[in-house]
Amino acid sequence: MNEIYPVIILKSRYGGTYEGADWIAFNADYEDLKGVDDGDCECVEFFRKINASKMINCFKEIILCGRGATPQEAYDDLVKKYYNK
Repeated sequence: MNEIYPVIILKSRYGGTYEGADWIAFNADYEDLKGVDDGDCECVEFFRKINASKMINCFKEIILCGRGATPQEAYDDLVKKYYNK
C-alpha cells in the first residue's frame, strides 16, 4: 500500500457546520485548500467542490476529505476514501 502524501489535518473552523465533522483531513498541501478556513461563502463553496470531487491537488489527484470527531478518525476516514476511490 502506498503512503498518502501530503496529508493535512485541520480543526473545523465552523464546528462541522460546513465541514461535516470537528476534524477534517485532506490529501493535499495547505496551499491547495483555498477557502477551507475563509469566510462563510468561501467555506461553503470549498466544501461544495470537495464533496463533488472537483478539486485537484498539486500531484493531479482528486482532493478527498476525511472527517471525524478526532484527528485520528479524520485521518482514518481519509485513508479509507483514498484507497477505495
